[in-house]
Amino acid sequence: RSETQQILREIEGSLELQGGVFDPDAARSRLNELNKAAKDPGLWSDSARAQSVMRERTQLEQSLARYQQLVTD
Repeated sequence: RSETQQILREIEGSLELQGGVFDPDAARSRLNELNKAAKDPGLWSDSARAQSVMRERTQLEQSLARYQQLVTD
């Protein structure tokens, strides 16, 4: 129970920083877009953009994993 509460606090804190409400469907859609972008060889010629895409992708993967853990507990 306390682990679930901690995860909720982390998600809430993340949402406050992002200024929104977590929408898992939108997050999955955006993650799909980022995965496609990551497969584009041209992305890697712009290291700043590649880093930004990969950072956002990692954050979404982590948020979705936490969300999934909450809904399955």
